[in-house]
Amino acid sequence: MNVVASQYDSPDDATSNVMSDAALRAAMAEAFDAEFYGDRYADVTRAGADPLEHYLAYGWQENRNPFRELDGAYYRKKYLGDAPPDMSPLAHYVLEGRALGLPLNREEELRRFGDRDWSALVLQFLQASGMDLDHVDGSLFHRFVLPLFSAGAYRQRKGIIATLSDNQLLAQYLAFDFPQGAPPGPLFDSEWYSLQAQKAGLPPIDGRRGLFLHWLEHGVASRIAPNALFDEATYLARNPDVAEQFEGWAFEHFLICGLSEERRFSPLVYLEPNRTRALSPDGKSLNETFLTWAAGRPAGADGFAGMAAFLKSDRITDILHRATILEPKIGRSSGGRFQLLPPWQDADYADFRAIRDLIPLRRAKRIILMPFCKMGGADFLAGVLADALPSPDETLVLRTDQSDWVRPDWFPQKVTSIDLSAHLNLLRPDRRRRVLYELIRGLGARHVYNVNSRLGFETFETYGARLARFTRLYAYYFCSDQTPDGCEVGYPVSYFATVLPHLQAALFDNAALPARLTNRFALPAGQVNKLQVLYSPALNTPPETPLVHRQVESKSGRDRPVLLWAGRLDRQKRFDLVVEIARAMPDIEIRCWGRAVLDAPMDDSVELPDNLVLNPAFERFDELPLRNSDGWLYTSAWDGLPNVLIEAGANGLPVVASAVDGIPELLDEDTGWPVTEVGDVQAYVNAIRNMLGDDAERVARAERLYQRVVERHAGELYRARLAELEEVENG
Repeated sequence: MNVVASQYDSPDDATSNVMSDAALRAAMAEAFDAEFYGDRYADVTRAGADPLEHYLAYGWQENRNPFRELDGAYYRKKYLGDAPPDMSPLAHYVLEGRALGLPLNREEELRRFGDRDWSALVLQFLQASGMDLDHVDGSLFHRFVLPLFSAGAYRQRKGIIATLSDNQLLAQYLAFDFPQGAPPGPLFDSEWYSLQAQKAGLPPIDGRRGLFLHWLEHGVASRIAPNALFDEATYLARNPDVAEQFEGWAFEHFLICGLSEERRFSPLVYLEPNRTRALSPDGKSLNETFLTWAAGRPAGADGFAGMAAFLKSDRITDILHRATILEPKIGRSSGGRFQLLPPWQDADYADFRAIRDLIPLRRAKRIILMPFCKMGGADFLAGVLADALPSPDETLVLRTDQSDWVRPDWFPQKVTSIDLSAHLNLLRPDRRRRVLYELIRGLGARHVYNVNSRLGFETFETYGARLARFTRLYAYYFCSDQTPDGCEVGYPVSYFATVLPHLQAALFDNAALPARLTNRFALPAGQVNKLQVLYSPALNTPPETPLVHRQVESKSGRDRPVLLWAGRLDRQKRFDLVVEIARAMPDIEIRCWGRAVLDAPMDDSVELPDNLVLNPAFERFDELPLRNSDGWLYTSAWDGLPNVLIEAGANGLPVVASAVDGIPELLDEDTGWPVTEVGDVQAYVNAIRNMLGDDAERVARAERLYQRVVERHAGELYRARLAELEEVENG
């Protein structure tokens, strides 16, 4: 715990770190080392992402370092316990850390250990808050008082209910308790130290000064560790780097580094560090948590002392000697490292418990698994699914791969949405699957829907047979992906044949993909019946009259025809074709909305034609200038049945689109202008000319598309199909 790094407490102090968003961003950009970040994290460079943008959006949450000296994981755990949850280490460093001269990594902290100049700076900071610290020795303060002080334990011991910062609690301790010799926290065992001081023949303890002051004055010099469980010989033996490199007292190293690094400190206790401990809200290491727990149980401390005495006694030697005569393999115990101390020895369960505690629901009737919520069609469909299912207060949405939650407005307010990714990503892959399986089992979910969660597919593959015994599993498949050299990849390739036997139903938003999979795997009738097509509903209520009528009526008011395009600026959506179409048709204007989601952002050096305007991604379809345009353009190279085309049809727009995968189920020669030569710019140009050249045909096809969407993609039909699937019992 480092109280120096807490947020400023007084109004006067608070004004010192007020900074506008623009000024803060500029200061962070100045401190950020883009070259270091790009070299250190090759995946960011490969993706073509801007280093600073990546750090601010994702990197700091993944404990990536903004410059060489600042250790993100160390800094977050050490200083950001009281900070707002969206504050990055770089922001805190710019606002406070740099001015306070905070250590940026463990090595720097260790170098400063015992530094009188640094101690003086700490005391000066506290004195500036109005504290009288004449009775505090600077060196001992930094070496022992700060590391041993526990704000949480002090708050509990004093029964302090008011919201006070760690600084304020430390100030209260120094002002009223420290002069009386009161211990600063649970790691200082008063009874143990009193006994050891007597054994060492130290001067009598003055009742007016207290045990802690006696320890600072006499016990430190005699190197008496004030905790029964710390064993210096074990610490040095188990941590040879300390024995080789650290010249001071081993207990000092344990306080400043060993606690947070969860080093072995006792021959009696082996704690298996659980990986999610780094994300614990209290910021404590497992060592500190255990020692705090043990300090509250005097009988336990006596038990450990008795165990230590027994292991060093002649009695255990005699027992093992006689046992060895009967079985020579027993040999002489060397103390081993696998002392079982329930529940501390079970790191896997501790990780599971930490993840389970993230979920506030005791039970959930339905679980929706999704990798993240960005701007993709699958993310949108997860929201549609959550909205269509009954009892939203009993529905749980779990993000398993990344933390993104860009569009919460796609989900009902009563649905509980939890990000598990930060915790799960700390575990081994097999442990992630096991944790998700146990979560589903423990929550008693009757229905589990997987909407593109890779971990969900992996868990269905590994534990599907078990899960299917007590819950119904559903998995959505939208379309295969393609590698740059044309190979088919993706979930329908990797996680279909191995998962289908465990599913209640495999769900599709188009009929083309299940037909292809049925043929590819020669599925028997019983398996084919599991393949269910649920046409996704339009998000917005269709207007009473298709908008194509308004478009045709207003076209004379436009200088030139206007086409609309929207989508991810990823390889699949072929925005490069849109650019070439614009160059080939200088007499029209193409207005586009989108951003890269899965692939690298578009190269800034790409020069767009004057008749093409690229806007940021939109939030609602009805934000677009639909009435003041002449049609919709769609250029995807492969796809399922994209939501954006359903929305275009629901609004009664004329559409030119690539005729791939599931799109022809919506758009054919009767309902639009399909392009079969997907990579041919001239084919799109011809289709656009045909659409713009005949107003009557444009209206007729747009009306038929509108009618198809209204009849087949209504929200009530989607909800009814879901209800039918949930009512069907397992055969």
